[in-house]
Amino acid sequence: MLEHDVDERAAFECGRPEPLVEDVEDREQLLLGIIREGEGIGAAIIERVGTSLEQVRAARGDGLTIPLAVMTYVNPVLSFGVDGFARETASAGVDGVILPDLPLDEAAGMRDSMHAAGVAVIPLVAPTTTPERLARICAAAAGFVYCVGVTGVTGARRSISDDAIGLLESVRRCTPLPRALGFGLSTPAHLVALRGHAEAAVVGSALLDSIAAEPRSAVAAAERFLRTMMGVEAARGA
Repeated sequence: MLEHDVDERAAFECGRPEPLVEDVEDREQLLLGIIREGEGIGAAIIERVGTSLEQVRAARGDGLTIPLAVMTYVNPVLSFGVDGFARETASAGVDGVILPDLPLDEAAGMRDSMHAAGVAVIPLVAPTTTPERLARICAAAAGFVYCVGVTGVTGARRSISDDAIGLLESVRRCTPLPRALGFGLSTPAHLVALRGHAEAAVVGSALLDSIAAEPRSAVAAAERFLRTMMGVEAARGA
């Protein structure tokens, strides 16, 4: 399984997504307790934090160079030990962590430990985030700001909402950090629509769907999907 995952990450780098976000608890996308399953991928695969960091380390050793962030719950970090988690993520080659269920008012200690180790704590904001809270979140942010483009569950949408664009503009007024829009992105047209509004896009559910459609050739499916999203020519031999 580890070898397959490293190959998958190599396919991601070939498609040039930046940064790569990996769930360290399972292969589902999480936002404040709302989970959309990717056609069953990973529904029964619960990876311990240590195993996931081993995968990151192996991917780095295999030549992966793009920025990489891991997403997980707070409880596994607490179980691992905050300082130990900070040291191990940095040692493995992780650039940032996303903890969707970490409240802003309780984040200072964990954020200090991660930042001291050189690992950014990447916050999430949503269209429902108040201006006052948005300013506080952006002031403490590092790496980039993950902007949630929808208020429902994850999954593909036909277009990017006005609320999402408004959120991106509000974030820019608060911080010069890169903005990444996620949730609902699934087509090259979505990325074109984001030009001038965001510096990055987070694609999760659509990628999982593409892999689920070809489970026996997951690496090729991932590379093909990413090349299509990025407007790159089809993979060699296609």
